[in-house]
Amino acid sequence: MEVRKFEGVTMSDAMKAVKKELGKDAVILTTKERPIEGGRSKIFEVRATSPSAKIETTSHEGHKSDALRSHVTLLETRLNGLIEKVPTHDDLHRLESGLSEVKMLLLEALRKKDGGVLENLSEDLASIYHQLSVMGVEETHCGALINFLNSLPKDELKSLKTAPERLDFYRSNAIRWMLKRIKVAPKWSTSKGSTCVHAFVGNSGSGKSTAIAKLAAMAKKESDAQVLLVSADNNKVGAGDHLRLMAKLLGVSYASVDGLSELKKVVLDHRDSQLVLVDTAGVNPRNETQISDLKEFSRMGFPVDVHLVLPLTEKPIQLDRSVRSFSAIGLASLIFSRMDECWTYGDVYNISQKWSLPLSFFSTGQNVPGSIERASRERVIERIFSL
Repeated sequence: MEVRKFEGVTMSDAMKAVKKELGKDAVILTTKERPIEGGRSKIFEVRATSPSAKIETTSHEGHKSDALRSHVTLLETRLNGLIEKVPTHDDLHRLESGLSEVKMLLLEALRKKDGGVLENLSEDLASIYHQLSVMGVEETHCGALINFLNSLPKDELKSLKTAPERLDFYRSNAIRWMLKRIKVAPKWSTSKGSTCVHAFVGNSGSGKSTAIAKLAAMAKKESDAQVLLVSADNNKVGAGDHLRLMAKLLGVSYASVDGLSELKKVVLDHRDSQLVLVDTAGVNPRNETQISDLKEFSRMGFPVDVHLVLPLTEKPIQLDRSVRSFSAIGLASLIFSRMDECWTYGDVYNISQKWSLPLSFFSTGQNVPGSIERASRERVIERIFSL
C-alpha cells in the first residue's frame, strides 16, 4: 500500500491536494497539525492512499477496523473544514462595527447635502444624531430631540469654550429629554392575604417561559413570596413539563390548565399564593381567533395584568405588529427578551413611545435564576448612549 503525504496551510487546502492527486474516493489514513519552525503558524498534514490500493490486514476484522477508522478520519477532516468557514463572534462584531461606520458616513453626507435633514447641524448635534441613529432610534424621535436641543438658550453655550464641553452640554440635555419620555411600570407588590395575577403573552419562542422562571426566582429571593406557576400552554409539546420542572427546582407551586376558562378555579384553589404567574401558549399575531381567546383574562372576576414579551432580536416591523395585535386584550407592560444578543437598543424606546406602554423587565440571558432585571429609564439611556 502506497501512503502519500499532503500538506496545506489549512485543512481544506490539504484535502484539495488529496482529491486532486488521488481522487474524491481517496482513503484518509491520518490527519494532524504541526507548527512551522520559527513562527506561530501551523501547517496541516494529511496521509492518504489511493482507493484502489490494497490494504493488507491480518484478518477480516482488522480490515473492517481500518476502513472504519478511515471513514471517521475523513468525517473529522470534513468537519474541520466546515468549522473553518463558520464566522466567529469576533467576525460578526467586526461586521456590525463596519455597518455602523457606513451608516455614520451616510448620515454625515446627508448633513452636508443641500436640503438634507441634517443640513447646517453643528458637529455636536450631528454627533448626538449619529449616536441615536446607529442605535436604531427612529427618525421622528431624532428630529424632535434635535429641534429641542436647537431651541435651548444660547447664553450658556457662549461660556463653553471647548468642543467636549459643548458636546457634554447637549448630551446631558438630550438625556434629560429622553428620560422624561420613558415610562416604567411600578414594582410588583406582594403581601399576605392578597393575590396578584400576572399573565405573559407573546409569539412562539419569545422567551415567556424563561422570563416567568426568572421572575419567580426573583420574587422568592427578594420577598420570599408564595409563588404559583400556571401553565396554559397546550400547543407546544413538553411546555408544561418544562415549567413544572422549573417550579420544582425553585421550590414554588405549580398547576396546569387546559384553557384560560379554568384559570379562575385554579387561582381560587390557591388563595395562599401571593403571586400567580401564568404562561400562555405562543400566539401567531396574525391569528385573530388566538388573540380573541386571550380576552378571557378580562372575564376572570379579578385583576389580571397582561405583559407582552418581545424578543429584541426581531425586526422592528415585527415588534410593532405584535404590539398592535396583542393590544386588543389590554396590555399592562412590555418585557424585552434576548437583549444580550443585540447590538442596538433603539427599538426599546421606539416601541414603548409609539404605543405609550411602560417597560417592566429586561431579560438578558438564559440563566435561571438571574439574567433578568427591572426596567429603568436610566438603563435604557445607558444602552442607547453607550454610557
